[in-house]
Amino acid sequence: MIRNLIFIFGLLNLIACQPMNPYTKIAPGTWRGTLLLDPSLANQPRPSDEDIVARKVKMEGNPDGVLPFNFEVKYTGDNDFNIILHNGLEEIVLDEISFGRDRKTGNDTLIIKFPAYENFITAIVKENVMAGYFVNPNKANYRVPFKAIFGVGHRFEPENQPKEIFDFNGHWAVQFDKNTPKPFDAIGEFVQKNDQINGTFRTESGDFRYLEGQVVGDKLMMACFDGAHAMLFRAKMLKDTLVGGVWYGYDNKSTWDGVKNDKFDLKNPESIQTAISNKYTLNTKYPNTSGLDKGFLDPQYDNKLKIITISGTWCPNCRDEIAFLKEYTQAHPNLPITVFPFYFERHDSKEKSIEVLKRYKDKMNIPFELFYGGKANKDTAAARFPMISGISAFPTMIILDKNNNIIRVHTGFDGPATSRYDLFKKEFEEFIGKHI
Repeated sequence: MIRNLIFIFGLLNLIACQPMNPYTKIAPGTWRGTLLLDPSLANQPRPSDEDIVARKVKMEGNPDGVLPFNFEVKYTGDNDFNIILHNGLEEIVLDEISFGRDRKTGNDTLIIKFPAYENFITAIVKENVMAGYFVNPNKANYRVPFKAIFGVGHRFEPENQPKEIFDFNGHWAVQFDKNTPKPFDAIGEFVQKNDQINGTFRTESGDFRYLEGQVVGDKLMMACFDGAHAMLFRAKMLKDTLVGGVWYGYDNKSTWDGVKNDKFDLKNPESIQTAISNKYTLNTKYPNTSGLDKGFLDPQYDNKLKIITISGTWCPNCRDEIAFLKEYTQAHPNLPITVFPFYFERHDSKEKSIEVLKRYKDKMNIPFELFYGGKANKDTAAARFPMISGISAFPTMIILDKNNNIIRVHTGFDGPATSRYDLFKKEFEEFIGKHI
């Protein structure tokens, strides 16, 4: 009996000596983050780290300008962890993370980099709170206040649900920036189940990727945060019309409205820009990520279909397009096809831009050489390709046949968040099959 008691006390003592939480960095599990998309904060002086964490902003319901998102911390070892960003129907694994003690402030500091993009989150961590900024280094003083709380699973804050939940399902004819000099059309594609809703907006230059949200009575709230897009959509149903606003980061805010219309469509992406000359004859040499200058008409590419995609590493739709081309060429390794991803970047320096392209190629595991075209500007891009009528969107795809005739100019890209993606893949495969 005494031996048993000694054993039990010894075991309890051993357990008591073990740390309750084996993780020395950040609590594993679900977190809820928020970005405060409020332009009035753009030029405010940076508060101290202590002030950021201590600040308790009481937000009743879902106030304008607060973009919520969810992520999960998963440990891959005793001290190593990934962050899984939940963005609607998409999961993005963030594995480029640094965590350590800031010697100047004594605070635990976290830096989260987004795969392929230069944007990052920097935050301090105290107990079950992290707070800091979402930073875009390509824009001067672009720091969006960020905060996250551990153990919170919802996206939008719960609100009292009226008896009637309106139906936002379907295909909506939408116009952004109505009654302004530059309105543009879109299609809202929404799938609603009870008060939860997912979807996207398609435009003639691309889509807004994966949106996730909630319906409260006659109100619609949707958001997207994927490391490049930081978008918050809100709308109200007035009879049969949606009237709403959208926050794009904290540079821009605009209005939108829509009506349900299954027959409404956008322009054919192959009619927006067209070939001026059927023959592609320009063989200017451009630098690639291997340090070589090459032209699209170099002899090594003879007798091959050539797919030139005009892109930018900062562009989410361009990323979706290059992922598709990677998938397609890997599934058809014996086809005589060469892909030329041609990038226009936001850095002034050519050397810095090529560094960015190398990182992008590595993080995306892109099997093609990436070419550098110049500064990110539609006019600059159009000057590089005078044989087509212009560049109105990133990405734009130009396809040349084996005789270097321009056989397709495709503006924009409907990515995997849209209803058009599977149809695009089928049409693309049929088109390539006809010209091989």
